[in-house]
Amino acid sequence: MKQWIALLLCAVLLPFCSFEEVDLSRGENGFSSPEDAVTAFLEGLRDQDLSKAMSAFRTESFSAGGRFRDIILSNSFYTPERWPALPGNTQLEADINTAQLMCQYADDLCLFFAALTYPDSSSWRTNSMRSSTLRTGTVRTDDEAAALLASFDLSALDALAGLDHIRVLKPDEATNGTYSTYKRLQTVLERLRVRFGANKICERAAYFTIDTEEYVFAPVLGRYGRSWYIVSFYGYLAGKLDISGATGPIRLLGNAPVPAYADGVYIQSDAPLLPWQEVGGATPEEAVSLYLEGLRNGDLAAVMSAFAWDTMRKHTTLASAAQLNSYYSGTNAWPVFPEGSALLEQLDLAELAKQRLNRLALSLADFLTDGAVFKDQQWVIQRKLPVRSEEETDAVYALFDETRLEQLGELGNIRFLPPSDHVPGFTQENAQKAAERYRVLYGADELSDVIAVFTLGGEEYVIMPQLLRYGDRWYISSMNSISAMICGLPLTNCALCRLSDVL
Repeated sequence: MKQWIALLLCAVLLPFCSFEEVDLSRGENGFSSPEDAVTAFLEGLRDQDLSKAMSAFRTESFSAGGRFRDIILSNSFYTPERWPALPGNTQLEADINTAQLMCQYADDLCLFFAALTYPDSSSWRTNSMRSSTLRTGTVRTDDEAAALLASFDLSALDALAGLDHIRVLKPDEATNGTYSTYKRLQTVLERLRVRFGANKICERAAYFTIDTEEYVFAPVLGRYGRSWYIVSFYGYLAGKLDISGATGPIRLLGNAPVPAYADGVYIQSDAPLLPWQEVGGATPEEAVSLYLEGLRNGDLAAVMSAFAWDTMRKHTTLASAAQLNSYYSGTNAWPVFPEGSALLEQLDLAELAKQRLNRLALSLADFLTDGAVFKDQQWVIQRKLPVRSEEETDAVYALFDETRLEQLGELGNIRFLPPSDHVPGFTQENAQKAAERYRVLYGADELSDVIAVFTLGGEEYVIMPQLLRYGDRWYISSMNSISAMICGLPLTNCALCRLSDVL
């Protein structure tokens, strides 16, 4: 399992020839200086080699086990939707946290690439990347869907081949000496050091050019032993340089005094993105059983192998998804990008992984705290719990009863109920039309809802996933099906819900 965690460091975002051939030498050895780590990341972007770019990051030192209190206190809040989702003292929790952290990095990069490929020059925003008015626009007709696709300029990726003039500056060099005058600087850096469990923390400002434009980003870097890695895209220096994160971790500065570069060619690859293989089942019930067996064994890889990944991505178009939802909201929905670039498709799959991980993390947080997190009024209002003192830290940690995870090993008595008999209105025309729209959206041969009831810790639980058939294999597409929506199954625990809460 430790090997799986190490592989996930690079594999969760990145294209490889095969899962077994992942080369972790750069990631394991780290970098001799902060500047080397930053340069490796930018060179990876230049080459559209996400494996190289993300080798500048390290997640195995970020384990939340034993440090959960310190980490959430350094964040000043707790929410299962952000890292760390769970205390992380068991292998399942650690695996979820590791994958979740990498997906957060992917989410940040998605924002950057979304802004890069929406070249609507009429909607510039101060101190920001470009953004398209269609990012939150309505998409109800074929013409609006065509306009959405036309708003993307994937040829903008070609310019990455000309990424050059990399300058990595120390904070005071980038801020004319004002960085070190901040009175609380050492407190901020210490909180970052504690959050990421590093021996030492520093920040750098990296300037570079793409064609005739200059960009900057300001990562936080951590030293582990003698090796340096990027640990976050956002720190105090990023705020000083007006990098808000609204459009990603990289800020467009404007015209740079350098000549344009020749067009490059972005790399295409059909290599698998995720370490979670598509296994599914010969029947919907078999695929759901694979998911439940993964939970019972505390095996995240088995849980995720019940889902469709590359197959679902290849059969789903951005235009169809936006039209079905009647709007497009960028990285707030999936898919994010149109097909045509393997690099963007890799990031798209990471966004899908993030959504599925969040559903699982929320459900397990609900299970481990017996619903206490989501009953808290602060969660209801802000979707997070404030953690500003040792007392609040202890209060949040005390909500978790990790011995409940042992109950997963007792998961059993699985039975499947037909939605037509247990979900009021499931067979009505509107519900069936909605199901057919989803089938068409995902390009599946068949769609089915499944209700699985099982025992856990002396209580009955239920999940109501939506499944897709491609050829002769069934896969879970979502834990939130038509049946789940009709029954009002809460999104906060749709991946593991008490039966009494629903039926």
